[in-house]
Amino acid sequence: SDRLPVYAEVAKRLRDGGFAYHCYCSPVELEERRELAKTEGRTPGYDGKCRELSRDEVEAYEDEGRDPVLRFRMPDRDFEWDDLVRGSITFGAEHVPDYVLVRANGEPLYTLVNPVDDALMRITHVLRGEDLLSSTPRQIALYEALAAIDVSDGTTPRFGHLPYVMGEGNRKLSKRDPESSLLMYREGGYL
Repeated sequence: SDRLPVYAEVAKRLRDGGFAYHCYCSPVELEERRELAKTEGRTPGYDGKCRELSRDEVEAYEDEGRDPVLRFRMPDRDFEWDDLVRGSITFGAEHVPDYVLVRANGEPLYTLVNPVDDALMRITHVLRGEDLLSSTPRQIALYEALAAIDVSDGTTPRFGHLPYVMGEGNRKLSKRDPESSLLMYREGGYL
C-alpha cells in the first residue's frame, strides 16, 4: 500500500502511451458476452468491446455513472518464450485477451503490481507454479510496455514453471499445510 502512487503513475503512463484503456463494461454485460462466446464456440474472455470507444460513447457511459476499470491492450500477436523448465512454449493471440490492471475504485491488481515491482527491482528470473503458465504472455507484453514507457530497462525475466508439489492424498501442497514446513523436514532428518 505504500507504493500505490508508483502504480498509479505507471497505470497513467500505460494509458497515455496507448498500452491500456478504460473499460466501462459492467460485470453483468461481461458475463452475458462470455456465455455468448461459449455457445458460439469462441474462446471465452474479454472481447475488446471498449478498446476503441468514441468520445461520445465514453461520455454516455460516464453520464450513466459507470466507473471504468483500466485494461491492458494485448498486442495482436502470438507469444513464444523459452521456459526454463518446459522449453519452448507458444500461446496464440486469440487465447490471451485484454485484462484488468486497475479496478474501478483505483486499486491496482496483482497483474500490474507484480510485474512493475519486478521490473523496478530488475528481477532476471521468475520461478513459479505451473498454474501461472497461462499468465506469462500477459506479463511478457506488460514488460515490453514498461520498457516502452521507460519504467524498466527493457529486461524481461526468464520464466520457469514448476510442477505442483503434491501433499498427502495427492492434493496440491499449500504453504499452510504442515507438510510444507521446512523445520518438519529438518526434524525428520532431511539435510
